[in-house]
Amino acid sequence: MSNELDDLLYRAAEDSLASLAFMLLVEQQPTEAPASDADGGTWAAETVFAGPLNGKVLLVTDDSLLGALARHVLCLPRAGDRKAEALRHLVRVVCGHLLLELAVGDSLPQVQPPRLLGRDEAIDTLSDRRPAAGARLDLADGTVELALFIDRYSANGRTAPSMAAARH
Repeated sequence: MSNELDDLLYRAAEDSLASLAFMLLVEQQPTEAPASDADGGTWAAETVFAGPLNGKVLLVTDDSLLGALARHVLCLPRAGDRKAEALRHLVRVVCGHLLLELAVGDSLPQVQPPRLLGRDEAIDTLSDRRPAAGARLDLADGTVELALFIDRYSANGRTAPSMAAARH
């Protein structure tokens, strides 16, 4: 089921990939959360944020997409060992775009440096609790899946979905 947060997460990822990585979508396929049955070529990263809104953004993609990400995001002719750096950079930018959309007033959450997750860690994160939002973006080079987890939202006592609806 799609909600306002799904749409915000999708747009934040779409804007980040189009402007930062010069990658265009093949088609939109919203989903509640990244698939947990991915193979060994799966990469995952998360970034945690705290402030008026506490939570994290989880980004999962496959190895086939990371070479293109490293070339586009870091402007390198060869991806090499820079795939992890490109993935951390992308999840940080997507999170930043999303938090700007969810901001109330001048107060923005502080974003922690992104960290890479192993396959098992990503699966555990997804099975521990249901995300507040999810998005899946299909690109020519592969798929990017995202999940937004919200721990606390303290602007006027509203929950994040109500806040997203109130902004539009």
